[in-house]
Amino acid sequence: MKTFRIASLLTFALAAGSMTNLTLATDAKVLAEAREQVKDYVHYVRIARYDLAKSFGQAVLDKMAAPFGKVEGDAAIDPAEFAKLIDDAGEAGRFEDSSSRGMRIADIESVSTQLARAYELGKQGSARGATSIDENINLLTGTQRQRLVARERLAEAGEYAMPQLLAALMNQSNPTLRAEVRQLMVDMGRQAARPLQSVLGSLDAGTQEVVAGILGDIPMTTSIPYLYQLAASGSTDGARRAATLAISKLSGGGFVGNADVAAQFRTVAEQYLAEAESLTPFPKEPTQTIWAYDAAAGLTGTPVNTAVFHETMAMQTAKLALKANPADKQALATWIAADFQREIQTPAGYAHPMMADRADAMFYASAAGSDVLQAVLARGLATGNVAMARKAIETLGKTIGPAQLSSAASERVVPILASAVRDAGVKNALVISTDGERANAISQALRTAGYTLLSPASDIAGADAAAAAVPGVDLVVTALGPVATGETVKALRSSPRFSASPVLAMTDAQGLVDLGRDFDRDSMVRLTRSGIDAAAMTEAVNQLTAATGGAALTADEASARSTKALAALRDVALSGSSAMNVADAAGPLVAALGADKADLRGIGSVLAVINSPDAQRALVDTAMKAEGDNMTALLANAAENARRFGNLLGDSQVRALADLASKPTAPGATAASTLLGALNVSGDRVVPMILGK
Repeated sequence: MKTFRIASLLTFALAAGSMTNLTLATDAKVLAEAREQVKDYVHYVRIARYDLAKSFGQAVLDKMAAPFGKVEGDAAIDPAEFAKLIDDAGEAGRFEDSSSRGMRIADIESVSTQLARAYELGKQGSARGATSIDENINLLTGTQRQRLVARERLAEAGEYAMPQLLAALMNQSNPTLRAEVRQLMVDMGRQAARPLQSVLGSLDAGTQEVVAGILGDIPMTTSIPYLYQLAASGSTDGARRAATLAISKLSGGGFVGNADVAAQFRTVAEQYLAEAESLTPFPKEPTQTIWAYDAAAGLTGTPVNTAVFHETMAMQTAKLALKANPADKQALATWIAADFQREIQTPAGYAHPMMADRADAMFYASAAGSDVLQAVLARGLATGNVAMARKAIETLGKTIGPAQLSSAASERVVPILASAVRDAGVKNALVISTDGERANAISQALRTAGYTLLSPASDIAGADAAAAAVPGVDLVVTALGPVATGETVKALRSSPRFSASPVLAMTDAQGLVDLGRDFDRDSMVRLTRSGIDAAAMTEAVNQLTAATGGAALTADEASARSTKALAALRDVALSGSSAMNVADAAGPLVAALGADKADLRGIGSVLAVINSPDAQRALVDTAMKAEGDNMTALLANAAENARRFGNLLGDSQVRALADLASKPTAPGATAASTLLGALNVSGDRVVPMILGK
């Protein structure tokens, strides 16, 4: 596992891909030209000449290295230089105001966003540089002005200043500096708390006592289980007393001698898995840090992709719960769920630096037992996390089988299984909007992204009708007013037909605020601003589908998933489970019969045990169009359905079967005759067959 001591921002930036170069080596003439172009960009934004603002803004970006521009080597302006030239020109306030305004203007949104991001990265680089951090730590014992500036800059560096700050805190030779550092850490709050929590148990006893006091002064209850660990296992009375006092401060209810530490760690793990905002150090950045302590190197960190940061921390914290109580099945379920979600959200091609020597999530899930897996399934169903639920169902199929589901059983299981019976090459999308022009624009963008578009709808009823002819809908995009958006998304989430479909809801700025309260924690729903361009919408769609369905499947993977889902659906149907209505799968399965490369026999075996007129009739209609063994198998499926549920066919279908059965040498005649018997048709249907009429 590769770790680093965050004593050099350059090392971190290169590992994270955040910046390219922190040296100030670009030609002075290029910097001067860029400075004037920034001023021009600001000026033209402020007078609403967005065409000229875009031109000058793009000219600045063109002087930078990737991902902002294409200049390579020392000739490129890096973010640190960019931020410095703005600050040195006295343009910081005007630039921030203009770029913020520009991000709300469609014509210059992209340019303004990139300029703002480059400036933000440059400011971060200046604050997080190792030399800058050391200088500012030394200034903590300087003049009042120096202390104020140093505290501000170190607070801006946040977590990345903690390795050097902790080293200063442990330096016994400078008590004045230690006191300043201690207070600064308290004032830094959560930016200091998370690294200190992670390493509390590894510090020497004297430092443990000081750090426990710091954590007690930072109002974050996530510190409590770490402090309980120290209270139980600290090597000195002083460390244990400090931990006890800190717990009393944070809990508001005093120290509890027999506290369930495993449950407390599990609660923190759940918060990470829910991606609590308070536990996300730098939400807009591509990487976050997992902290550890090494006696020789001090506080060290491993950068991980932000997409899997919360899952990684949830696994680590759930592991601490299991260490405290190996019999805690809820903690094990949380760990399994986090591992599933980590796999689902891992970006394509990303190698997690902390997971290189581990087996895949299914390995551990298979060994966890049915009770744990049902808890994971229940979580996936409750949170609308279809990908997690699907993984849990698949794993359960290897152990007890879906028919034996009990506490986790839900009306959501069947739609999830039905949605897996799909052709890997087809992605169906549906747009719901009352604005026809807007619907067409969204549809075109989705077609470009590889989706097959269903007929657009203006409301949930129209959406239901449009989706009736396909096995499943891979994506729903809504472009409605805020009130209608909320009502429609809620209807989609409760609909058996759409409950497994991710929803991209486009709304205005106020709608983002109002609807965020209802849907921010629903992984199947993503809110985005109305009016975004095709590229931004494609990116939003990709992020949503990656979070809900994992990586795109190959044809072989999709076929394997479909086979497993069909076996599970038949198992559920035969079980007679009252908790899961397998008839909900009839529509998608009937539609799937008509798809290219459909698994006719697999689908037919499930329709055979579903009590639905549509199922029985679709089996006969498809059989009459099929050939050879497929025809025979589908007619046999129809006969099984008829034996279970009686004759649900229309008269025209019965006549067609009788006609086929009257030709003994015709393909399928014997199977048709058997089906007629199962249908128990009246004698006037059979006698003509005997008489050859």
